[in-house]
Amino acid sequence: MRKLKKLPFLLFFMGMTLFSVKAADTRETKTLETAVLDNVEGRWKYNVQNVDPQYQEGVMYISKELDNFAVKIMISGGMMPTEEVKVNDNEVSFIVYVEDDRVEIKLVIDGDTFAGTGTSSQGPFTLTGTRMSDPE
Repeated sequence: MRKLKKLPFLLFFMGMTLFSVKAADTRETKTLETAVLDNVEGRWKYNVQNVDPQYQEGVMYISKELDNFAVKIMISGGMMPTEEVKVNDNEVSFIVYVEDDRVEIKLVIDGDTFAGTGTSSQGPFTLTGTRMSDPE
């Protein structure tokens, strides 16, 4: 009979332990998601090698919109929309069309800088960038 009195306490204890583990796991997941956002989101000034002069410099905006990341590229001629944006930890990849030419971009972000590669029908190229401070 004494063992039966301990059973509700044991079940309660096990339930609270599982709840605590799940809560800690959720906090850790949210912390990792926040770290990824902090790492890739922002305004980035970039430079591209081996491309036409009008595309060599610009500003790239990486943001999270709802559940998806978005990349917008601003050059002197205006905004260039992107597609198929993927973020995996500190790696960002996307597609941009430049004068109807499909260009694939892959970036690796390291703190406030990035290095990347791109491929188009004109051949491969490299790009680098630095995070810009938020406007005040």
